[in-house]
Amino acid sequence: MPPSRSSPAPAQAPELTSLWCVPTPGARVVGVFARVRVGKVLWTHVMRWKPGQRLEHGAWTRLSFRRTHLRLDATGEFLRYHALARTGSPFTGTFGGGSSISRLPYVSALTSISHRSLMMTDSTSDHELSPKDQAALRALFPRSTGAAKWFLHQQPGWQSEPASDTRTRIPNSPFQCFQTEDRPQSDSPLLIATMNLHRLGEPTNRIRFFLTRHEPAEDPVAIHELPVAWAYLRPAGILLTASLQGVLRTYTREKSTDPVRKPKPADIPGWRLQTEQPLGDLTPDPQPPPAWAYAPLDGAAPKAAPHNPRATKPGKPRPRHRDREDRERDW
Repeated sequence: MPPSRSSPAPAQAPELTSLWCVPTPGARVVGVFARVRVGKVLWTHVMRWKPGQRLEHGAWTRLSFRRTHLRLDATGEFLRYHALARTGSPFTGTFGGGSSISRLPYVSALTSISHRSLMMTDSTSDHELSPKDQAALRALFPRSTGAAKWFLHQQPGWQSEPASDTRTRIPNSPFQCFQTEDRPQSDSPLLIATMNLHRLGEPTNRIRFFLTRHEPAEDPVAIHELPVAWAYLRPAGILLTASLQGVLRTYTREKSTDPVRKPKPADIPGWRLQTEQPLGDLTPDPQPPPAWAYAPLDGAAPKAAPHNPRATKPGKPRPRHRDREDRERDW
């Protein structure tokens, strides 16, 4: 029997459409950004991951972050981001969105919201701190230049590819970086990231990761592409990955003394899976940020947020352009 017209539409399951991570040096703390679609609505979920420990869930937001502009400070406490939103928000995309700094894993703007357009002055935020605290936060994030170098600035520990060994060159990849151990040996792992560029030199967000090893000059090099959305090699040789199946994993190199075990689907040749951290339920659940997320830097109790009519008054939605909103240029 077909459902009646008055029957409510069935709830649509959330779909993870993209996943990206931003680490501190050595990846002691990793910011995790999951893009989730529910029906026609796109959400971003921000999380804080300390590999080997519990995943901390944070903000659910409709903001669209520019992946190339995400940064963490050296401690992993603060996040700098550039985001776009529809009209009626300080991050409106009409003038190119806005940038601010927050405490990970929340996006409560602790600084005034700066805009790329010369036609707009900085916008105030309900949670912005004192001018002294804002200056201290901005000093944590020195400006970086070079569109094609955003990956090196955002992902500390990566280096430009050494030109001495052409065996690890990935075909049709004009931009390539590598990671290895602190003291590489002849068989140390080598993680390679590749990126294509647009015609005007702007980077795409299609990053591919390959894993190989240092080998003597006369030996061939076997290169294995990782089916992951993000990968990082810690200085001690621990491999971190994030998959579009919504799982964060850590690996260590296999040793000849390791006991033989049954292979797993997530196995990587030459590596042993150590931990798996599923992202869990990705049903959007926006909640107000906790008070500590917008507390002053001196630890004092935060002041009550002032009423900002501009931030709370719903604006007139702009016409929706499906292709422009859904493409992966910014996320």
